Amino acid sequence: MSRILAGFALFSALAGAGDREVRIAAWITLVGAAFGALFWTLTHDFAGQSVKFALISRAGGAIRSAFAFIPQFTISGNVTGGALAMAAPVGAALVYLAWREGKRFQAYAAGFLTLLALAGLLLTSSRGAMLGLAAATALALLAWLQARLAPSMPGRAGVGGGGGVIFTAVIAGLLVSGNLERLVGSVPDPTGSLQSRMQIWRQGVTLIQDYLFTGAGLSTFPLVFSIYSLLIHVPFHEHMHNIFLETWFEQGVLGVAAMVWGMGVVLGWAWRALSAPTADAGDLGLFRRALGWAGVFALTAMGVHGLLDVVFYLKPTMPLVGLAAAFAAQLAPRQGERVSSAGSAFWRRVASVGGVAVVGLGLIFYRPLLAIGYANLGALFQTRVEMTLYNPDLFDNPSLDEVRREADDTPAIRSFERALEYQADNRTALTRLAQIELSRGEYPQALEAMEKAWGSGYRDEATRMLLSDAWLANGSPQNAVAYIEGISQAEGRVWFQAWYRYWLEEDYPRAIDAWQAALLIDPMAEDAEYWIEQAKQHLSP
Repeated sequence: MSRILAGFALFSALAGAGDREVRIAAWITLVGAAFGALFWTLTHDFAGQSVKFALISRAGGAIRSAFAFIPQFTISGNVTGGALAMAAPVGAALVYLAWREGKRFQAYAAGFLTLLALAGLLLTSSRGAMLGLAAATALALLAWLQARLAPSMPGRAGVGGGGGVIFTAVIAGLLVSGNLERLVGSVPDPTGSLQSRMQIWRQGVTLIQDYLFTGAGLSTFPLVFSIYSLLIHVPFHEHMHNIFLETWFEQGVLGVAAMVWGMGVVLGWAWRALSAPTADAGDLGLFRRALGWAGVFALTAMGVHGLLDVVFYLKPTMPLVGLAAAFAAQLAPRQGERVSSAGSAFWRRVASVGGVAVVGLGLIFYRPLLAIGYANLGALFQTRVEMTLYNPDLFDNPSLDEVRREADDTPAIRSFERALEYQADNRTALTRLAQIELSRGEYPQALEAMEKAWGSGYRDEATRMLLSDAWLANGSPQNAVAYIEGISQAEGRVWFQAWYRYWLEEDYPRAIDAWQAALLIDPMAEDAEYWIEQAKQHLSP
């Protein structure tokens, strides 16, 4: 929260500041980026990092070895790369301004510092930052071409609108067809990080549905994701590797709406700047135009990088978002400047039509929406109660099953039951109830809930694992294994059930079933045979 407030404060201080203050802030940004690139390069352990680009790693290692006397520091290459990608457009704007103003020394200094930042960005091997800067460069080229090739506003609207429609259609087509994962899979990925991101996104989207309206709260992802999506008992991932999904998960619909609204505002500023016939015409001067566009391109680089990683939202670099937005705000109309009434009227009509559409859809689909709302409340109640009592550092004292047996989950259960009254196949309500029922030993009820979820078409990994748990608890190792076939943690899952849920609770028949499931997954698992014999001895009279 403090980082978000710091970003807002920085934006508020600079957005309406004078040209001198904004210019100083731009130079501080560029000098800081150049220093950061140099510091990171000279103190980073290139030998200990995952190799994404062999040539870059060798070059970085050679530089580091020449300065081995400098102490080593651990700073994320992705975070550093994101900050450098954000600063590069600012540096380019300062070069342009200094050259136009006849200040050759400043132009050369800004150019040198910008090249230093770009070299540091290359050495970080941050593919997301590189992709973000490439996207910002492509946007700059498109804006330049649009201004040159479509001098009239109808032509510009056609070029911009057509490009936006094509881009949206391509992304939507990849998502709907499922080819996005195949496309990412074709990218060389020696570390496997891109593929793991695709899996996290799939699981994250499913988890977001549990907290769709409200979000789960700030900094809750690591434990909530592990407990309710991965179904393990300790934090595993720090974040969702996507700033938009992370925001939705933590802040819900309002957080995403605020983000989209902010993006729309910046887009409006950019469109207004593009509407001026020349670089020095209209209300925008050369200085405000150059730094404003730099801010737009910086935000573009940060946004594209955010599609692959959460490098600003959860990191100390979060205030840089406010800084980039403050630069972009130089394109906004200042107090007393004329704003197009036609444009304002257009957006008022868009808001009116959108509001009517939202209300209409709400009236038509009120039952599923109420079900989602009650399930959301139930998930919040369950998370608050269970995560207050559970300590992942002492995951077996008490265990999560013991927490659920002792905790007062009544408000959560009631909310889930209300959700099922409005929508009998609500996934959140069914799976969350099944988790509670499995922990409390209500095995037939858990199986009934999960069969209903499966019959409604839910095929995500959490649903499959919970259905497997339910079959195992109801004495069918064969069915249990069938539903988790292909899941990487399948064997570990049944071993966990065998030991922590059944053996420690002295439920030896179910422990035997779980170890038999382990043998079905891996017939060579000799340890499973040993523990089956141990459990049978406890059952002997």
